[in-house]
Amino acid sequence: MKTLLLLAPVPALVGSLWLMQTVDVGAGVLGQQVVFSLVSLLVCGPMLRKPRGSLSEVSQQRLALVFLALLVIPSLGSGEAPRRWLELAGFRFYVASALLPAALFLLARLHRGQPSSARRAAVLSVAMAAALALQPDASQVTALSVAAGFALLVGHAPKKIKAAALAGLAVCTGWAWSRPDPLEPVPHVEGVLDLAWGFGPWAFIAAVLALALPILVLVRAGVDSRRSEFASVALYYLAICLLAGFTQLTPVVWLGFGAGPILGYFAVVYMLSA
Repeated sequence: MKTLLLLAPVPALVGSLWLMQTVDVGAGVLGQQVVFSLVSLLVCGPMLRKPRGSLSEVSQQRLALVFLALLVIPSLGSGEAPRRWLELAGFRFYVASALLPAALFLLARLHRGQPSSARRAAVLSVAMAAALALQPDASQVTALSVAAGFALLVGHAPKKIKAAALAGLAVCTGWAWSRPDPLEPVPHVEGVLDLAWGFGPWAFIAAVLALALPILVLVRAGVDSRRSEFASVALYYLAICLLAGFTQLTPVVWLGFGAGPILGYFAVVYMLSA
């Protein structure tokens, strides 16, 4: 199953290269997609064969706080909204797509721990949603709320905490959608499914199946292991794919250009080594 999780996004990543070259994005963009994909596979593959000791609940809580702090950083930048990226040496990095899958995996694990950990996970979920709504990033807030809401419902937090956290997630989602988002979709990023449709129904079906494969593998891993964190991450990706397909407000994961979605998925795979 770990091998399937590692290789599941490969068809979509290969498809992304074919689709991007049809719109002549340039060798630099294609090279970046190849480099991040190969490096992620080469790093995660050996790690899955050499499991490490698991993190304590305290360490998991601290790591979740680090994720929250990193999600807040883009909102602190100057300039007009939306502010969703970190600029590093001329490289624009989409923070939410890289951090949220691993953060949700971690939060779902905390929800299955002690009640005190589950309460902290509920608070962190709402705080992350608020950080994304501040940017604003309505698609990522929605996907986070769907995935975190599921983890809340099946977790060990008290009922009052669950109700309050679900209400907080709903408020953050509504606030994010109420704010203007002037960005236009880019064909090889947010609009890549339209590119596939331009080559005919079979190309579009192949693209959808490539996107569905990692989600189905995550669901299967959750069923086999009886661990809700896999289902939480699968729900996140399902929501992102649906929102990307219908609204084109967020990059299409794996099939569209971007290092963030690639690193986000393989971060979850890397966490399986613990």
